[in-house]
Amino acid sequence: MSGSHLTMKPLLLSFLLAAAAFSQPDSGDRITAVLSSTAFPASGAGAPIEFQVGDSFTLSRLSDEGGRYLAYFSESGTAPYHRTDAAAFGIAQPDPWAVEPGATGATRYAHGRVNVRSGAGTSNSRIGQLERDDFVQVQVCHDGWCRVSGAGDGWSDGYVSEPLLHEDPSPAARAAFARSGRSYSSGSRVPSTDSRTCASFSSESAAQAAYDADPIGLRRLDRDGDGDACESTWRARPAPRARRAATTRTCYTGPRGGRYYINSNGNRTYGC
Repeated sequence: MSGSHLTMKPLLLSFLLAAAAFSQPDSGDRITAVLSSTAFPASGAGAPIEFQVGDSFTLSRLSDEGGRYLAYFSESGTAPYHRTDAAAFGIAQPDPWAVEPGATGATRYAHGRVNVRSGAGTSNSRIGQLERDDFVQVQVCHDGWCRVSGAGDGWSDGYVSEPLLHEDPSPAARAAFARSGRSYSSGSRVPSTDSRTCASFSSESAAQAAYDADPIGLRRLDRDGDGDACESTWRARPAPRARRAATTRTCYTGPRGGRYYINSNGNRTYGC
């Protein structure tokens, strides 16, 4: 900020800011300056104050204002309050995507085909896809996107749109659990899915027999969860409508050589 000056080596400051990434102070905590700088009145009225490395104050709040991360503080926790860059107290702006070491995420499921991207937002490249009932571990969510980890094909960490992730498997998967007689608890992992599709079977009865033997592994054969496998693949389709027979026309040649016929209204129509 204008008028501030640094009295600490950049490498040491970088270390302090990195260490503060997971340990943000709360309102009422005492904060100690790691830089000598100038703080300005929070209300706009009053005189600025100079502080030195080692000076301590009571934090009021932290605020992101126009790209600057500011600390509001006072001598004793009461007015008057001053503000300055939070970095002067070794306080780094938190990374919304930071994951604490050793943290375990919540299990979430895809209910359909879902893109996994290299960053938060559809403008980022697609690095993989989740199929129905694939699960991931959600590390952190921010502004409608989640950072996830999983055992994808070619990726282990990526970003997925938050509304496309669910606490439970799809209704078809839950129905398959019920038909198999196996218990299911929310948040548990669904076993890997058999890769066979409806096209892998020679008939609906063959698909049904395989599905009945393993309703969980082959749950994707039953897309609507009604217990019938691949019914849409062999469902009878209505026969195509017969084309209307062409109407027999008598064509005539006009005085200038044009071809015409007499339409149903008794008028000449050229283009016969």
